[in-house]
Amino acid sequence: MSPAENSIDDAAVAWLIRQRAPDFDAWEAFAAWLEADGAHADAYHRAAAADRDLDELLASPAAASQPTAPTPLSAARRSRPWPRWVGGGAIAAALALAVGLELRGPTPQPYAVATAAGERRTVDLGQGTRIALNGATRLTLNREEPRRVRLESGQALFVVAHDASHPFEVTVGNARVVDVGTTFEITRIADGLDVAVAEGEVVVDPTGAATRLTAGQAMHRDPSGQAVRRATEIGAVGEWQRNRLSYDGAPLSAVAADLSRNLGVEVVADPVVAGRPFRGVLILDGGQDAVASRLPALLGVSLRRTNNRWRLVGRP
Repeated sequence: MSPAENSIDDAAVAWLIRQRAPDFDAWEAFAAWLEADGAHADAYHRAAAADRDLDELLASPAAASQPTAPTPLSAARRSRPWPRWVGGGAIAAALALAVGLELRGPTPQPYAVATAAGERRTVDLGQGTRIALNGATRLTLNREEPRRVRLESGQALFVVAHDASHPFEVTVGNARVVDVGTTFEITRIADGLDVAVAEGEVVVDPTGAATRLTAGQAMHRDPSGQAVRRATEIGAVGEWQRNRLSYDGAPLSAVAADLSRNLGVEVVADPVVAGRPFRGVLILDGGQDAVASRLPALLGVSLRRTNNRWRLVGRP
């Protein structure tokens, strides 16, 4: 590596260290550094990915409790998530998750829990089971059957305590997810759903293709039931709780949807750039203006802001 490349990498690491400070406010200077050279964004993505891996390695296995009331993203800027993936007992428990194709009918005593875009909320169901809702998410739960949940929209992270006599069930559209004790994330999107597993074992469509996923794997399932498996970083499952979004080839249309959910502003990708793959890490600290100032350099696009709507467009 040349001295110039070393210097850029050192600067990227220095920015990450500075951004860990609660009172960091030099977002304009950071955006200017990103814009100065395309190599800066590449170095920053590498450093941020390494920083995430180190953060997971050093994380305490103890769970940190979160308030159950909705939390604006700006107020949760440096919060840490309550689930930790390094708990050996949970990983060693030979856990299983089954995704079927059944719809459940209405159950007694349903109630809704929802967040607006840009808000987050944690629901504690007791006995070691919790659900973290990202922004623009709606769940229907049941007081008489607390281990049956319907994900109506959005994204949620589930940490479920094992109870063989009362399996935990999540209905998502025409799919039913039955869990007996693991940590997993479900995102409901227009073209189906995504499931990512941090601990345990997953069987997708056990009576059909029976696609098996283990910790560190994920899948996309379309409305017809077709599933595509892919690898995922364990630390990336639910990392939106730490204001991070990691991508490995996701189209900018998906990135825009994630930004909308997390920032509380409508973000759309123009058709010209919507299918462009993105690999890197986005850090959402600093508020909407700070994120908007650095998105163009990180995503390689231009950003047009009109009221509460952002458009990702191709650069001239």
